[in-house]
Amino acid sequence: MNKVNAANSIKNRFQEIEKKMGPFNRKEVSFKLSFMKIKDIQKELINELLELIESNVGNYFKSSKLGWNERKKMRDLKSKNACYLIIKDEDLLAGFSMFKFEMDFDRAVLYCYELQIKEEYQGKGLGRHLMRCMEELAKIHDMECIVLTALANNEEAMRFYEYCGFILDETDPQVKDYKILSKATTK
Repeated sequence: MNKVNAANSIKNRFQEIEKKMGPFNRKEVSFKLSFMKIKDIQKELINELLELIESNVGNYFKSSKLGWNERKKMRDLKSKNACYLIIKDEDLLAGFSMFKFEMDFDRAVLYCYELQIKEEYQGKGLGRHLMRCMEELAKIHDMECIVLTALANNEEAMRFYEYCGFILDETDPQVKDYKILSKATTK
């Protein structure tokens, strides 16, 4: 728990990886990446993030037993210790990740709750870049692994996570609708 508390107490974790990761440029577009904690995010941006989630994965939720619950998803987005990596093209949201440092089955982990890229920016490496940033943060803070929950019916996301090196986690409950995936961190 000490590792998790230490990771959550640092004011701006992103500065620690900013130098290492550098700017992210694709075909004459320079994307701006910023780190934010939930207390720093304005209502308009939270609403935009929720809209992006529903646009990208709402139908996957609706076609599973989990169903789509906008209020629950908003509560998740506003939860304590939520951290965000926001990626923008000029002032336009291109994508984001939402994660927390927490204990999961007695392991100190970086838990990725959301990784969403707007459709027009998909396939440009933004999702992989956000994942690499989270991997670096997990390493810096000595987390055992990165954990995430993926909807089993979202085959594209499942392929992406496999490409990024994620495997079925030992804590996966073996249910039909979702999979718990993880990737060990290495220094």
